[in-house]
Amino acid sequence: MTYAEVIAAAESLPARDIDVKLAQREVLKEWGLANGLLPVLQTRWTPINGVLVPSTPEPTESQMEQARVAYNSRMQALVEASTALYTPLASRKEIALDCLKAEFPTLDPSVFSSPSPRKGLHRPPRSRRSKDAFHA
Repeated sequence: MTYAEVIAAAESLPARDIDVKLAQREVLKEWGLANGLLPVLQTRWTPINGVLVPSTPEPTESQMEQARVAYNSRMQALVEASTALYTPLASRKEIALDCLKAEFPTLDPSVFSSPSPRKGLHRPPRSRRSKDAFHA
């Protein structure tokens, strides 16, 4: 069974709302602890019927709410960053053309798209010296 098949099968199982909320609370508590948003509470060992049983105090509701707000904020930032990755970047040519158009708004924009700035100039090419001229 592949991971996708396991997840699909798990999603089809009926879940009680209270179980889901308890699981979400535990995950949020672990996330808050891992990210330093919740204080690390000391485990106390209590003897019950001759056996030491650990009991860790739970974070307060206000602490859990702070962790929830921070988690939602982090998730929103990750979604925005992920979305920004799919936004096409402007090319250097587009950026340069935008700057030129902003600097020279009265000029025809086709001037900036010309393959050569000397396109309209018709000057004869420079005369070449012969190879013999250098060896003289």
